[in-house]
Amino acid sequence: MMMERDKNGDYRRRGPIPLFLFLLPPFFLSSFAFTAAEEAPFLPPRNGKINVIQNIDEARSLIPPPRQGHRSEECFTLDIGKRKLVGEYIAYYTKDEGRDFLNRVLNRALPFRAHIAKRIEEKGLPPELLYLPVVESAFRERAVSSSGAVGLWQFMLNSIEPYPIVVDEWRDDRRDFWKSTDAALDKLSYNYRILGNDWLLALAAYNCGLGKVQRTIAAAGTSDFWELSRRGLLPRQTIRYVPKFLAVAAIASHPGRYGFRISWDEPIEWSKVPISGQISLPLLAESTGIELDLLERGNAELLYGVTPPSRGDYALKVPADQADIVKKALTRRDAAELMHYTVLSIGDGDTLYAISAHFGIPISAIIASNPGIVPERLRIGSRLIVPVIRETGPYKSSRSMVSEEELADFTGVHTVDQGETLWAIAKRYGTTPEAIAQKNGIVMTDTIYPGHRLLVPEIN
Repeated sequence: MMMERDKNGDYRRRGPIPLFLFLLPPFFLSSFAFTAAEEAPFLPPRNGKINVIQNIDEARSLIPPPRQGHRSEECFTLDIGKRKLVGEYIAYYTKDEGRDFLNRVLNRALPFRAHIAKRIEEKGLPPELLYLPVVESAFRERAVSSSGAVGLWQFMLNSIEPYPIVVDEWRDDRRDFWKSTDAALDKLSYNYRILGNDWLLALAAYNCGLGKVQRTIAAAGTSDFWELSRRGLLPRQTIRYVPKFLAVAAIASHPGRYGFRISWDEPIEWSKVPISGQISLPLLAESTGIELDLLERGNAELLYGVTPPSRGDYALKVPADQADIVKKALTRRDAAELMHYTVLSIGDGDTLYAISAHFGIPISAIIASNPGIVPERLRIGSRLIVPVIRETGPYKSSRSMVSEEELADFTGVHTVDQGETLWAIAKRYGTTPEAIAQKNGIVMTDTIYPGHRLLVPEIN
């Protein structure tokens, strides 16, 4: 097998493929599916001698690692030509701070790259779309823009329809890498079809809105993205958004050409495990040995690190090779131990809002754990079951409970008159409204009515 240079100066194979390659198993052959441009440092030998690399890290940086979603000969599928702005961004991202930024982002993307690449391939879309989250969110699943867009793909609340994205007090599926990826790819596909099968316009519409692009095209009399940009008819951000993405995609699709090292970590394949009941991610990580950080990144939509109350519509995302371990943990007798609780006594002035704020959980979590509770009528002294999802200090009532000794002389009875308040009654009997409320099993926010009989201190 011979090597020759193409017109770009890259080495390419020429001649028949050696017979031994056909005898190798498929998984071994797959490791050779990389760009010939990335082979150039080794082939052909210089001066008839073998190029010796003494450092294993340097050697690994020059040959293909396990596939992380990057492609080879099938890239680059988007025709960009020679565009000045694209070239400027390529120059920026391949040196100094731009290079450092892109390298960090591509490493941050590793848990999701293989999954996103697979979904793109299944939908028959350009493989370069894998790198759109670099521009959108720097591959931060919890990213929030100044305009309120959230997640890897930066969805606004008003743009989640008609996709199956749930945003409630328990979760924000815009941060769900699985759901948001499917929604974003569907949205891009729709833009592409509506805008005359033009990917540059589809990308522009993803940034500034489909309606905006359609109106701009209608007013300008042209649907050429570069012409619309040259004339300044699109928003300034959009004019730069598309070239920036194209530059990132060009670099990331062929990282070896630009001197970027590719991770040797095996790509992560994700699996969904249906959940019934509530599960704490930290406790699940402790029980299964799965890294908590990986669980949290894979399920970033969970606002409290706890799965929602069982409604049969939530599945936990876990590494596929550890899915069976998780399933076993959920079916064991001690599965209930994957969620912790505490019991506290209600004091005067306590509210579910104050309690939920202290423990960092939604009010609905407390209600779900205490069937029949009426939030507006918490009884002083009654006990409340509270889910514990993080370490907190002991809860202190809004006001200290009045001791039983102080309440011992509440042997008198007062009949409420029209217009009276607990404050006025307490002042009359030389006590506090909190003491009267506690003794009579009511809360400070309760309304008292004429004729209501209250226990009060006995006075002469």
